[in-house]
Amino acid sequence: MTKILHVSDTHFGLRQYRNKVRRFDFADAFDAAVDIAIDEEVEAVVHTGDLFDDPSPNIPTVNRCLDAVSRLDSEDIPFLAIVGNHERKRDEQWMDIVKRFGNTERLSPSPTRVSEAEGKNPVNVFGFDAVRNPE
Repeated sequence: MTKILHVSDTHFGLRQYRNKVRRFDFADAFDAAVDIAIDEEVEAVVHTGDLFDDPSPNIPTVNRCLDAVSRLDSEDIPFLAIVGNHERKRDEQWMDIVKRFGNTERLSPSPTRVSEAEGKNPVNVFGFDAVRNPE
């Protein structure tokens, strides 16, 4: 059996209720998801949008995200993601930067194959980025 962990709407950088502590809560929740992925030895983590809360997260927010994704990389767990409506930019997307890790791929309408290991059933994963209305 192929095991995939699905995560969505982590909203790195969100200061819910204008509370700085909430920013750490969202990052901690993603760290917990990474812990589960590692403990359960999943074949991939699929993130379906809004990794970041806005199109221009600050550097500590980006670094906290990259730290979590690098933990997946060190365990050879692919991180597959799409761009959500909160983080969508007009030009290159944050996922284009995050995917510089060898384990990260921005999903597209073309299939990304998960689990080529012997005894596992391969799975094709597809993704479609959020589309922002033209301004």
